[in-house]
Amino acid sequence: MAEAVRALRTIEEQMEVLAKTTRSLPRIEKDMKRVSEQTEILPAMQEHMATIAAAMPMLVEVQKTLVRVPETLEGLDQGITRLAEGLDKLLLALDELGEDVDKLHESVGPLSRLAGRIPGGRRAAREAKEENDVEVDDAAKSGLPPPERD
Repeated sequence: MAEAVRALRTIEEQMEVLAKTTRSLPRIEKDMKRVSEQTEILPAMQEHMATIAAAMPMLVEVQKTLVRVPETLEGLDQGITRLAEGLDKLLLALDELGEDVDKLHESVGPLSRLAGRIPGGRRAAREAKEENDVEVDDAAKSGLPPPERD
């Protein structure tokens, strides 16, 4: 019997240690529940991270391309500047051409009057007028403005 009582004392001591150890279990259970709630987002975050990781090679290529953008823009700027200069020269040349055409028109005017005095010249002028009238009629039918007359 003494041996059984000693065993009971040992069991009692172990039960006290067990009771002390397990007192914190309710608090730990609450903490674990909070940890579980806060880590529910991790699978979705892992998916997002996988998507980002998969896109990284493409993003690196885009970054390499973006590095060249300033020099490409500089080349375009220079090209546009040269184009603008060329257009300015073209406009000047067109103005000069317009002036030359006006001068030519002025100098040919007396010749057309002289051509009307040459034998057969009036017939040519009449035919030209008839041809011009046909062009005016055709333009009117098509809805276009008539050709300019001298």
